[in-house]
Amino acid sequence: MSFTVSEVLTRTKNRLNIGTTTKFDSKFLEWINDCNAEIDTELALIGLGWRSTTVNYNIVANQDNYTLTNPVFHISTVHYKISEKYYPLLYDPGILDEGYNPTTPEDRSVTKWALRGNDIILRGIPAQAVTNGLRVVGFPNTTDYTDSGATATIDEINLVRLLYVLYLCKTYRDQFSQDSENIYEKRWQSLLGRFKQVMLKRYKGPTLLQNRMR
Repeated sequence: MSFTVSEVLTRTKNRLNIGTTTKFDSKFLEWINDCNAEIDTELALIGLGWRSTTVNYNIVANQDNYTLTNPVFHISTVHYKISEKYYPLLYDPGILDEGYNPTTPEDRSVTKWALRGNDIILRGIPAQAVTNGLRVVGFPNTTDYTDSGATATIDEINLVRLLYVLYLCKTYRDQFSQDSENIYEKRWQSLLGRFKQVMLKRYKGPTLLQNRMR
């Protein structure tokens, strides 16, 4: 299931009854990108992401910090590879305050991680290089759509399309309408709340199924 940015623009214009004019398209694309940021932030706050991505990083011997290739809203898990198997590392921001300089063999064991800026910091110094030794699952920053992005395909449920449409309508009304009440504001907020509820159930599908089977 998917839709295009162009479909979002068409449905928005139909709701606003502004015909097929294209003079607002650049603004609409800008507002879609703003909408993406709002959706991403809401989902990151509840620990979910509709664009969850896994990225592997090569481990370098004697190096305990690794820069993420792209900014992320939220990191859900970090795994470390030992003998071709990935093991979860414990998140512990306390290691950022430790002024240690491991030199002994017992300090070679990688057990924890923390985030400093855009860098993953490891507790324990890798003894040897490992290809794709660090696996990070996170929710990356959304790529902006551009003026040529109207034909871009979005691989998401149609509920997201409706979120875009309502967001564009409410923002348009805020900027161009003299109405005292924006009828789309409440609709957007209500749908956003239900969207988060749907996402919670959507991402917990296997768990719910297991519960019913007990």
